[in-house]
This record gives sequence, C-alpha cells and structure tokens, in this order.
Amino acid sequence: MFAIRNFSIFIICICTVSYCNSFDDQFTPKRIKKFADYLFVEKDYERALYEYERFLFLTNNTYDDTIIFNTGLCFQYLERYELAIELFKNIISQSADSTYLKKAAFALYHSYYLNKQWHTIVEMMPSTDSEFYYYYYAHTMLMEKPLERKFFDIITDTVFLNAIWSLEQERQKIIDKSPIFASVLSATLPGLGKVYYGRNGDALFAFATIIGSGLLSYQALKENRYLLGAISGFASVTLYMGSIYGSYLGVKWFNKQQKLHWQIKLDSIKPSISF
Repeated sequence: MFAIRNFSIFIICICTVSYCNSFDDQFTPKRIKKFADYLFVEKDYERALYEYERFLFLTNNTYDDTIIFNTGLCFQYLERYELAIELFKNIISQSADSTYLKKAAFALYHSYYLNKQWHTIVEMMPSTDSEFYYYYYAHTMLMEKPLERKFFDIITDTVFLNAIWSLEQERQKIIDKSPIFASVLSATLPGLGKVYYGRNGDALFAFATIIGSGLLSYQALKENRYLLGAISGFASVTLYMGSIYGSYLGVKWFNKQQKLHWQIKLDSIKPSISF
C-alpha cells in the first residue's frame, strides 16, 4: 500500500514537472515570435504588435529587421502612420545591407502617402519607379503648374513612363472654370451659365421655366388676375435666383469632377502594394 502511494506521488510529480516545462516553453522568445508572425498573417495587427513587443522585451530589444519591419506594417495598417514612419526610417538608417531596405523605403513612401504628407514626399528623391509614383502624386497635390518631360526621365519602365506622361499631359489640359462668371452669365440670360460648363439640357430647361413663368405672370397681371400673377411672378424670380446660384455650384462641381476623373486614372496605375 505504501509503495503504491509513493508511486502515485512520483507519477504526479513527473506529470507536474513535464507540464510546467511545456508551459514555460510556450513563452520562449522563439514561440512568441512565431505566434506574433501568425497573428500578423491573420491580420490581427493589435495582438501581433503586443507579441512583437513581448519578444523585444524578452530579448533585451535585440535588433531584428523582420520584427521592426512587421511592427511598422502593423502600425501602418492600424493607421498609426507616425509610428510606422519612425520604424521604417530606423531600418533605412541602420541597415545599409538589410534585405528589407528597399521594402522599408517603399513602405515609408506609402506611409507618407496615406498620411498625406505631400511636402515631405516632394523633398525626397525616389530610387524606384514605384517610389516615383508617390513622388509625382505629391507634386500634383501641391501644385497646378505643368511638369516638363524631363521630370519623368528617371523612370526606367517604358510602359509606366508612357502611362504617367500621358496622364500628365491630360492634367495640363484640365482648366477650371469660374463659378462667379457662370453666375454672371445666368444673371444676364437665364440658363447661359449652365451652357458655360456643358449642361445644355439644363440650360434650356432653366430658360424655358423662368421665361415661361415670367410671361405667365405678365399676362395674368395684364388681365387683372393678381393672385395668379403674384404666384407665377414669385415662381419666376425664385427660379431665376436659383439658376444663378445653381450655375455657381454647378461649376464648382464640374471642376471637382474633372479632377476626380483624372485622379481615378492616376490611381489605376498605382504600383501594387506587396510587402
């Protein structure tokens, strides 16, 4: 009986020690890094960040390009761009021979782009065609003036060069129309402001309704039908003022749509994001 009890205690101790060793093994830096990488692949970026930070803490902040780069991407995906930028800059400044150097440089441009730091981007010098896309994009965000052909000479891919130069030529043809001038035209002749930005159908409708209600008001007052004359006159004046203001807003919308359509074309040649 005593021997059986001792044997049972021995087995329990063995199991306990094995369990503790197994439990401790789950928290080794190697396992933590593996788990963090898994969370990163699964796009659970908040938890991946926590695990990467645990790994760095347990390894006394041992410098590891993979960890730094993935942590930077986590911050980027979580829209914490300033923190992402600092980590990518850290890789570029400390690892001249790193396999992540080009990736970090591209990710840095992408973070600036996402954070709309156009002034920062134009002060940089792109080294690849993908980086040049952001460089050009930032220039278009900051200035209306056309860019000369030599500006694009650093592009190495002929297809990309032709595409982006074609878009630049198209951008140079975009001319904003004046909302105030459109309003003046509509005040001079109802609907003329809409013709100014290409809405001929709307212009004809505005002209017909304003002139028609005005003539109706005149005819009603001439026949001493004062109520009908007042109502139609009020309608004519309201439509007239609405046409003036509508022409002003219409030109602003027209200008915005021109740039939006061009922007969509520019986005279509955006380099694929693959880290």
